[in-house]
Amino acid sequence: MKKIDRYVLHGFLVRFIASHLVVFGLYVSFDALKRMDQIQRGAVPETLSKFAIYYAYQFPISLLDTVPPLLLLGAGLMLVEMARSGELLILKASGVSLRRAVLPIFVCAVPVAALVAWTRENVVPWAFRQQEQLDLELSRKVGGPYLLKDPRRGLKLYVANYDYANRTMSRVTVMEFYPDGITRSITEGESGGWLQDGGIYLQAVSIQEFDSKGSPVGKPTVLPTKQVETGLTPYDFVQARRDVMTTRLPAFKLAELRRNISENPDNARLRVMLQSRMAAPLVPFVLLLVGIPLLVGYERSMGSRVLGAVVCIMLTAGFHVLSLVCVSMGNSGTISAEAAAWLPPVLAGAAGLWLFGSMHT
Repeated sequence: MKKIDRYVLHGFLVRFIASHLVVFGLYVSFDALKRMDQIQRGAVPETLSKFAIYYAYQFPISLLDTVPPLLLLGAGLMLVEMARSGELLILKASGVSLRRAVLPIFVCAVPVAALVAWTRENVVPWAFRQQEQLDLELSRKVGGPYLLKDPRRGLKLYVANYDYANRTMSRVTVMEFYPDGITRSITEGESGGWLQDGGIYLQAVSIQEFDSKGSPVGKPTVLPTKQVETGLTPYDFVQARRDVMTTRLPAFKLAELRRNISENPDNARLRVMLQSRMAAPLVPFVLLLVGIPLLVGYERSMGSRVLGAVVCIMLTAGFHVLSLVCVSMGNSGTISAEAAAWLPPVLAGAAGLWLFGSMHT
């Protein structure tokens, strides 16, 4: 690696990482201010530790939306500073073109885009589930009624009210079935909660058994407590509360997304989501292709860091508006899922290649 490559790469990475920390810090500050009432409701040390965990889950999720524009912002801040100090002019006078000078930025964008893609598939689904559950706990939500199915254990769980903060249930009914679908037993409890090793416990329990024909067997059995084995988890209550087709999309891995598409072949939103997931790694390169020529291709007119940052923001906003319009059209069936996902990066990429090829070097 040549000295100029190390210099550009170091300056770019410093500004990219600093920009991300600043943006994430601003998000945390504003979001924490909105949640101040949640902090005041409970024990402050415990609540603050939960908030710290909540924002730790948010960090990998935020990478999906912030990495592409912040890559451009980091590159812009670095190159505009080089333009203001005359370094780009010196490089061009020495026979080093702008295209060669910015090559390390594009090379660095490759592992960054790969890391974001890996994070989306392996970290974000887990972090999203954990954060979604913790958000309901911090908000002290109480929901219901819920009817959950546990096919592995062959039972259904009805809960009139579920307290997310304490993970407790009230007016619980557990229905177990024979293999042919006939009811085996109905267990009712006034209240319940989760066991440490999985499963749930019920209090003030009444159990009614049934024979293979569905007829009651004897009188109900009354017990003070009872443990019920189940494969359900607290997150199943979160999932039951949310709209699976919209808010839980970040929680889907590619395999889950494809499975949902096969189960819902007429759902255009899922197909657009899959294609957008496949096209996402191109976005950082597209923004760099368009943004770098606008920022430093004409360095005399772009010699302001503030103006450079504004250009980055406007360019990113314009690209996202185009993407949102195409996604909306794809969701409504106006255009195909492939066109909705790939049209914005293809159009912007073509414009970027033209700008990159025509900029003054």
